[in-house]
Amino acid sequence: MRRTISFAAPLFGILFGTLLLNEPLSINFVIGGGVILVGIILVTR
Repeated sequence: MRRTISFAAPLFGILFGTLLLNEPLSINFVIGGGVILVGIILVTR
């Protein structure tokens, strides 16, 4: 479980930056987040 949270740190950074700092969320961030999630799934299997 701990490994998964550390792998997801970039996703939390983007999420909190968008929600708290009103930074723009582009399609590139969404695609990158999907790639990170796929990587987490592959590594934790």
